[in-house]
Amino acid sequence: MPIGTDLWVLVADGARARLLRRAAGARHLAVVWEDESAEAREKTSELTTDRPGRAFESGVSARRSAMAPRTDPKRHAKEAFAARIAARVAGDLPATGRLVLVAAPATLGELRAQLGPDLIRRVAHQIDKDLTLASVDEIETQLRALLAPPG
Repeated sequence: MPIGTDLWVLVADGARARLLRRAAGARHLAVVWEDESAEAREKTSELTTDRPGRAFESGVSARRSAMAPRTDPKRHAKEAFAARIAARVAGDLPATGRLVLVAAPATLGELRAQLGPDLIRRVAHQIDKDLTLASVDEIETQLRALLAPPG
């Protein structure tokens, strides 16, 4: 089912995002902006600066064990990237714009959590597919039914 005339498409994964738009009267999507997180693309070992701390086991034993980090640095980087992308979309999407989210499944959940209720109401469709490396033409092909001009 076609969505409407002012269509915005956010294509994202945990480290890359692209906002595309098909303005009223236009036949094709155009890139509004692209963003990438170098931290979210790094290996977890590259994001930590040292080995985890060590602690004595409880009781009278003198054995020590490595302490697990409280948060996974890579997960934190991806969540921070999703928050940054959500803020950019909130600033760019006009009040009349309809948004289509196309993202890897885990990223789709993170974006939904970050977008907030106002933007979530304007999400016309969600697709759990990673198209971040696809060209604009390939994205249009994947979204053909949604991008059909209204009428």
